Formats: sequence, structure tokens, C-alpha cells
Amino acid sequence: MLLCVDNHATRRTVSRRVSALCDALLISGGNDGVGADSSGTARHGTYGNVQIHVRSAGADLTPSLERFHPEIATPADRSPAELACTELLASTPQILFTNLAAASAILNALLLALSGELHYPELAFDIRAGRMRPIELPQEGAGA
Repeated sequence: MLLCVDNHATRRTVSRRVSALCDALLISGGNDGVGADSSGTARHGTYGNVQIHVRSAGADLTPSLERFHPEIATPADRSPAELACTELLASTPQILFTNLAAASAILNALLLALSGELHYPELAFDIRAGRMRPIELPQEGAGA
């Protein structure tokens, strides 16, 4: 399943459904949008990530979307289904080029997963910095 949504509440809902399945491949991508984040730090809209959740025979082979992302586990936003029409009009501006980078990274992860060569559970990119790299996640039981 490829997940390309703009809010963490929906990511959490899909993540929890995938966690209940016996076998699944979930690839979720997104970006940070333009503007200030909740701490007031400026976002340029050039950063994004892709998370891959793989389940086989009822066991997680990679972490769920929520495992190392508290913003997904406890989202500050709401699902679009819970918003009024006027709330849906207000959105965080995004940059087309960042969305294109996210789409490319999602498809790259899908290719690697389908060919049995996927070697990362998460990938981060920043088109402004010219970087794309796998994320090193904490080992289970190592204080995470």
C-alpha cells in the first residue's frame, strides 16, 4: 500500500490497520510544508521522508509508522473526514518539487521492496540541502 496523505491522524489510522494485518507492505511519504512548525522554527518546505512498514506472518519486520514518530502516534491534527469544509480550505503550502522528491522516494522504496533489496525502514531527504539518506533507527530494547 502506498500512502500519500497530508496529515498524521490519517497516517496513524492506516498504521494501526496495517499493524493488525498478518502480511503487509506500507510505504508512506510526506513532507514538512512551508511555514513555522509548532515550536516556531521556520520550515522551508524542502524536507520530507518515506517510512516503510513491513509485516510478515503477523510480525513486524520494520517499525510501524508510529514507533519512532510521536507526531504520528499522538497527532496534533485531525483526519480530513473530521474537518469542516472551511477547515479543509486552510492548508500548509507545499512545494511541488518536494512532493515530486517524495513520490520518487516512495516508488524507489517500492521497487526495492518488491525486488527483495530494501535495506532501510525510513529515508529522509531535503532538496534544499541536496541530501537523501536512510535513517538509522534505534534498536529495539536499546532505550527506544
